Amino acid sequence: MSLDLLFVKGEPDAHKREEAVWGDLSDALSRPVTPEEPTTEYIPTQITAEAFRAHGYDGIVYASRLGDGENVALFDCDSAELVNCGIYSVTRVAYTFDEAYYPYFVPRHYPEIGKGTAAAEQPPSKN
Repeated sequence: MSLDLLFVKGEPDAHKREEAVWGDLSDALSRPVTPEEPTTEYIPTQITAEAFRAHGYDGIVYASRLGDGENVALFDCDSAELVNCGIYSVTRVAYTFDEAYYPYFVPRHYPEIGKGTAAAEQPPSKN
């Protein structure tokens, strides 16, 4: 759940804020970045990782977007011990998409929504 969605319902309590921040951080860390994207896409997560490193953490564990597992980013490889490993071949990659947030709409294209009618609370139909 994203912070901007939580605030729609009022100021969240400390637990909800912390849950949202960690969820957003995990989401940012696990988002694949393609070679075509500018390197500036890495800056926020790089700064966050450097802050954890500066505070003495050995690494970060975050959810994988490409499977059910987790990714581990170690700041110092000597801080972990290899127990076992395996080599895997990618045999298939599939992406599915769901709308993640309330859709944005331009009021001039939906005058019935922009006038504050009951329809304003509902997103425009996707017809």
